[in-house]
Amino acid sequence: MKGGHYVKGEEAMSLVSELMTALMFEQFQVDENSCELDQKTETLETKIQQALDVDSPAQFRDIWEESKMLQADIMKSFTEWKVTESTENAEYWSLFLDELYPPLRDLTHYIRQADWNLFISVLRRCMPLFFGFGRTNYCRWGSLFLEDCLDLQRKFPGIYKCFKDGGWVMYHTLRQGSAVGFDMALEKCYNKPAKVAGGIIGMTRQKEAVAVWNLLKHEKDLHVAQLLEWCNLADKDDSELSLHHEFNPSSTKVSHDRTKMLLSYIKSINNPFSTGTRLQNIATGAEIPKDAVIGLLGCLETGEKSYQEFVRTRLQDKEMHLHDTIPTNRKTVFVKPTSTPPSSVKKSTKDAAETIRYIDYARERGYSMADLLKYELTSTSHFLTTECKDGIKLKKSDKASLARELVNQLSLEHRNVQSDAQMIVVDFMALVRRLPVKKIGLHTFGELATGSEYNN
Repeated sequence: MKGGHYVKGEEAMSLVSELMTALMFEQFQVDENSCELDQKTETLETKIQQALDVDSPAQFRDIWEESKMLQADIMKSFTEWKVTESTENAEYWSLFLDELYPPLRDLTHYIRQADWNLFISVLRRCMPLFFGFGRTNYCRWGSLFLEDCLDLQRKFPGIYKCFKDGGWVMYHTLRQGSAVGFDMALEKCYNKPAKVAGGIIGMTRQKEAVAVWNLLKHEKDLHVAQLLEWCNLADKDDSELSLHHEFNPSSTKVSHDRTKMLLSYIKSINNPFSTGTRLQNIATGAEIPKDAVIGLLGCLETGEKSYQEFVRTRLQDKEMHLHDTIPTNRKTVFVKPTSTPPSSVKKSTKDAAETIRYIDYARERGYSMADLLKYELTSTSHFLTTECKDGIKLKKSDKASLARELVNQLSLEHRNVQSDAQMIVVDFMALVRRLPVKKIGLHTFGELATGSEYNN
C-alpha cells in the first residue's frame, strides 16, 4: 500500500466515524423522545457558540467548563442507549466507534504527540485485530515487537527514558502536533530535496559530485529559510501556521462539506439505524450475510483468545517455535460483487474494435465476408492454421512455431541439418524498425504502405 492510499483510507475512516456517530445520535434522540434531552442539546449548542464569541479568556473558560459538564451528561445517556440497543447495526457500529476506529486514529496521534505510552497502547489494541482477521505476518512479528517494547525499560533503561521524553521523533516546524518519525524526517528533509527540481537527477558514481551536493543541499535550505523569514512566511507560535494544517479553517471546511455530502447520500438510501435490525451496507443498503455479521461482531473476542494463546505457547512457555504455522481466524466479512468489473468491459470493447479493424483490412484486400467468417475472429494477429473437429482455425504465431511449420513443408530427406537445404525467414518487423520513419514523416503502417518511395 502506498502512503497516499493509507492517508486516503485514514481520512475515509474518520469521515465514516463522524457520519455514523451523527446517525446514531439522531436515532437516539428519536427513541428517547425526551424534552429534557432536547433542551440539553440546545443548551449545549448555545454554550459552544457563546464560547466562540466571547473575548475574555476567563469567560471562555467558565462557559467551556459548563459545556463540558453538559456534554458529559448527554454522552452518558447516549452510551447507555447504545448498550441497550440490540439491533445488528447498532452493535456493529458501536463496536466500530468504540474499538475498531480508535486504534487507527491513535496511530497518527501517538507520533504527532510523541506519546510513547499511547504508542504501546495502540500496539496492544491492534493485536486482537490482527489475530481476529487472520493477518498472520502481523500476528507473529507484531507480538514479538510488542514484547520487546514492554521489556525495553528493564533491558535498556537509558533508551526507555529517552523515548518517554519524546526522543524517538523529530520536529520540522514549531507547529503543535507536527512530530514525525525518524524515517519520515529523513525522507522530507534530505531525500525529497534531492528528487525535486534542482536536486540530483539520476545516479552518479563520482564521489566529488555527491560530496558537493551534500554540502550545497544544506546551504540551499538555509537560503530558503532566510527567504521565508524575510517574507514573513516562517513558522511562528503566534500565527495560524503554528497549528497543524488539518486544523486550519480551509481543511476543516473541506471535511465539514464532505461529511454533509456523505450524510445526505446515506440518508437518501436509508438510515441503517431506523430501517431494520439486520446489518446493512451503508453504500448500497444491501443486507450483510449472517456468517459475516457473526465474524465481525466476534472478531475482538476471537482475536484476543488467539493472541493470548500465541504469547503463552511461543513467547513465554516456548511450547512451540515462533515460526510454526499460525491458525487463522479469517472469516468472510465482505460480499463479492456480482456485476462485471469495468476492466473486462473495456477489454471486450477494445477487442471488438480491433476485430472490426482486421475485417476492414481483409475487405480492402479483396476478401469477401463469406470467406472471412470461416475463421475465428480474434484481436490477436494469427498467421498459422490448425485442423480440428470444427474445421480449420487460426492459431497465434511466433518464430519457433513458424520455423516448425516451414520445416514440416520440407521432404524428409531435406530435414537433416547436414543437408544443403536452405530456408530464408524474413523478420519484417525488424526491417521496419530500421527504417528512418521519423525523418521521412511516417507514423502508421498505412502511410508506409501507401508511400510511393517504398512501394517501388
